[in-house]
Amino acid sequence: MTTSHVQSTRPAGLRACLALASLLGLSGLVPACTFGGPAILCCTNADEVTYEDPRAFGQYAVAKTTARELTAVAQRSFDEVVTACRNIATDLDSAPPDDTRWMSGRDAAEGWCNLASRAITGQIKAKGSFRVTIAPPRCRASVAARANCQALCTTDGRCETSTSPPRCTGGKLQIACRGTCSARGGAEVGCEGTCEGSCQGSCTTTEGVACNGACDGVCEATASGGREANGVCKGTCKGTCSSVAPGATCKGSCEGTCRGACKGTGTVAVRCDGACDGASELLACEGGKLEGGCAADPKCDANCDARAAAALECSLPEVSLEVGKGVEPKHVRSLRENLPRLALNAQGRGEALVTVIANVTRTLAASVSSEALDTEGIACLNQLGSQTADSLTTMQASVRASSEVLTGLRP
Repeated sequence: MTTSHVQSTRPAGLRACLALASLLGLSGLVPACTFGGPAILCCTNADEVTYEDPRAFGQYAVAKTTARELTAVAQRSFDEVVTACRNIATDLDSAPPDDTRWMSGRDAAEGWCNLASRAITGQIKAKGSFRVTIAPPRCRASVAARANCQALCTTDGRCETSTSPPRCTGGKLQIACRGTCSARGGAEVGCEGTCEGSCQGSCTTTEGVACNGACDGVCEATASGGREANGVCKGTCKGTCSSVAPGATCKGSCEGTCRGACKGTGTVAVRCDGACDGASELLACEGGKLEGGCAADPKCDANCDARAAAALECSLPEVSLEVGKGVEPKHVRSLRENLPRLALNAQGRGEALVTVIANVTRTLAASVSSEALDTEGIACLNQLGSQTADSLTTMQASVRASSEVLTGLRP
């Protein structure tokens, strides 16, 4: 990226007009590049912008990356919703109507999800009892990713989480612990690793664990039961059990909560949310909002919050189904495979991203000091703002379409 700091030779009146457009978020005032048009009025390359003040380097770099990451996650969410709804509609033997203009473009999510909802009603709900339970998704925000972003917003280009640790408001800070991790003020500790006690959550083991959920592996029958028609394993699971039976011990890797000690070694760390008696490293904020950390330029730091939201790592929510006896197993399998994607976009991450993208759309143009950019730089910033505004429409379509399917699942 070019970082030469030169004084602008472009007309002051034009510069003031573009700056006003930037501050007001009026990207439409900046015309698109056209053949033969004045180069100073358009953005020819958003990656090559001249800064008239070094303070703008970090501001612009973070604003640019934020816009692009939000655009990417909005499109990815939209594609996930379209794919999930198309899979359900197709698997449930629902033929599309003759008019297929809605099967592509911005209307694809609404079109396919409407078809999926009708298929669910006709093929499953109409055949007896029907109940769906969806566990909320678990989402994590990376501490390192936010710190790297904040480093661009500081005067010295550095951000050390060891000296300026962030807060996990409304959630729990996860750490990598090379030692014993114990609960803070409670009987259980969040654990991903070896649990010396009963594990509540999922367990991956070759020795077998008493299971009360989906089993990705072999489900051996016991006195408690075996693999049931709805796919739930109530026997011994050798593989990955999504929900360990109450009080069971996981002789493998536990992912959930541990009633006991979550232990690592000097070379292998466990992920936990308790107090570590050995070397530890901050990893992520789960179930809350990552805040604080290094002292940074407020304009720039606000976009770091948005980038953290765009980079959330979310596990697919677990879906439990109860259906009538006349429902075909392949139809149940399709719902179990595709509903989690719709739930992820309709709840939690999807709704949160709509709010984040809307806020960035309003504030992106003002997040870089307009006097520190030349006129082409301001045009590029407005172009990025236009992309973010378009991604808001895309994200809203994803949430709306997936939410309508989930609403239709209610009795």
